[in-house]
Amino acid sequence: MRHIKEHPISFGGYSIGYHRGVDRKWHISIRIHPERYRDLKAILVDLATKRSKEHIVAEFRRLPFEPYAPVRRQFLLLLRAVNRARIEKGFDQVTQADLNAAWRVGEGKRERWLTRCVVRPFWFGADEAKKQAAA
Repeated sequence: MRHIKEHPISFGGYSIGYHRGVDRKWHISIRIHPERYRDLKAILVDLATKRSKEHIVAEFRRLPFEPYAPVRRQFLLLLRAVNRARIEKGFDQVTQADLNAAWRVGEGKRERWLTRCVVRPFWFGADEAKKQAAA
């Protein structure tokens, strides 16, 4: 048996840990698993100099991760690595504005690249809640 404080749980490409924050309180930390992150970074950096800006934006759209705060930081690090490789080869950078524009055009619940969807698994809505209360 292992403790989550010492060995994060790996599930669905995520690494779920329990760490003490700057405020000295314990917090759950959900990020992309380090092995998965390294693989993604290698793939995206490789594609950065071989594909168009639109193709790179499409690759970022395909990432199957919900942007929790640590995951957002990892996304930004991936974008920085991609842009570093593109600048070395003389290509245009992929900006956050490009990614936000792609999210507005595409289908889905999120309006911007690094915005999380609020999920309320036990929320029935106003009408259903009233019916539940009356019953």
